[in-house]
Amino acid sequence: MNELKICWPNESKVLFKGKGIIQAWGEEMARKGWIIEWDPKKWEGCDLVFYGSDSQLQYCPEALGNKPTILYFWGWMPARLLDGSFQRFATEQLPLMVQCTRILVPSLGTMDQVANFGLPSYLCLPGVDSRLLDQGGPVTVEPSRIMFLSRIAPHKRPEVLIHALSLIKPSPKLLMIGPGETGPLKELADNLGVPIEFSEIEDSMKGTELRKGTVLVHPSSYEGFGLPPLEALYCGTPVIAFDIPQMRWLLQEDACYFSTVEGLARTIVQVFQNYDEARETAAHGGKRIKDTLTLERACDRLWLHIHHIHKEFWGEVVRRDPSRWKEAYDEEHKRNWAYSVDRFDPTWARHWRAQTFIDLLKECGAERILDVGCGAVYPTIFARAGFKVTAVDISSEALKQVVEIAERWNVSQLVFPVQGDAMQLDPDEFLEGEYDAVVQAELWEHVPDPEKVISEGLRVLKPGGYLIATTPIGTHHYDPFHIRNFDDDTIRELLKPWADLVKKLDKVGEGSLEPSCYFIVLGKEKLS
Repeated sequence: MNELKICWPNESKVLFKGKGIIQAWGEEMARKGWIIEWDPKKWEGCDLVFYGSDSQLQYCPEALGNKPTILYFWGWMPARLLDGSFQRFATEQLPLMVQCTRILVPSLGTMDQVANFGLPSYLCLPGVDSRLLDQGGPVTVEPSRIMFLSRIAPHKRPEVLIHALSLIKPSPKLLMIGPGETGPLKELADNLGVPIEFSEIEDSMKGTELRKGTVLVHPSSYEGFGLPPLEALYCGTPVIAFDIPQMRWLLQEDACYFSTVEGLARTIVQVFQNYDEARETAAHGGKRIKDTLTLERACDRLWLHIHHIHKEFWGEVVRRDPSRWKEAYDEEHKRNWAYSVDRFDPTWARHWRAQTFIDLLKECGAERILDVGCGAVYPTIFARAGFKVTAVDISSEALKQVVEIAERWNVSQLVFPVQGDAMQLDPDEFLEGEYDAVVQAELWEHVPDPEKVISEGLRVLKPGGYLIATTPIGTHHYDPFHIRNFDDDTIRELLKPWADLVKKLDKVGEGSLEPSCYFIVLGKEKLS
């Protein structure tokens, strides 16, 4: 279940007559169950904003710093240094990039560029739109048909391909697909005797055209990623690419490479002469791309980044401004709901701490317990063991999950959710000496004042009852929402006011693993 809503502004520019890759990626995310809001004006109602390029930062810059934001940065061409546009980028776009929660890039080269700006970035490969490329029926490969599929721009170097074809007699036919100024290229091809045709196609025709081509040539000298060669391999069409590191990294040994005009001409001839082998190589590349580089796989990669940056953003918020504690934990529980089904299963083996609590709760004869900072699943675990559980959490989102899980496991009659602040429980609702036991599992490290949390727990605890708590040892399981870490000295210092109540202070771990958390039991004295 995905409850996070992502603002995903539409692309302003696309290559073909249809949607661009970022829009296609967003549609794939929606198919996988994410809630996508395409209108950037509605960013305030979303949990995260995904900018598909640095140019999209202009759509809702107000979101920066107020929401978790991802920028997908495709890179900048070195030619920008010569035409003056880099100065505009540096003064207008770069200051906005600095404010993004996370910058994702499609290649190692782009990662180096972002590092040169003094910013961190993370690799998250996009993917080919398999649904789009799979459209259309079987086709017959047209003999000696060379394809160029890209924008017609200087760094794409389409003229290199025309010069190479002029060296082959008779010259193969050339189909150039993509937007741009075609007049000079038509004149060059006519002068050199190269038969040429230009086209701009609908998205739905891309796969068909690629499958009809004998070979795709990609002479570009710079790529932020390099999608057309991947699309060609996906369709089983051989690829010849200019020998730059990005293409070697992306296409591996599934393509041929050239570095000079003469070398390109020789490579084209060799592909024609060994065409069955070239098709076999392309098919190998196509399988690799279908396994790892489709939009569906790209969604899996982006999924991980979304969860990391969402947690990092709100963890920083709650550390910086504890007054936003409830807001941050509401957002965190939305994220958790989409994260893993296992953690919402009360029988999951990783809930080993809860079983330790249950053993002690039975030992002290508890029937009615208070689970403070309960999260989503522990109340159901305790209820399934027969306890009546008042489940308290500051997050209304967490309590919604408590209710749903308890109903799913048929124990809702034993679970009573109440929204409250662990540091200051409502005295009219939580009476002194009301509960047989109080559970504070993995809570102290999250709160600004754990002393108040302990005091409140002891206040509502019946004489003779147990307050049972766990908290991580140091940074054993680091969480951006942790406000503090405890070691042997600081945990004893925290417990000093109640030293005479400490019945247990142990270090425990999962199974045979090393200890990961402190296990604390405070026993409230019985009335004489």
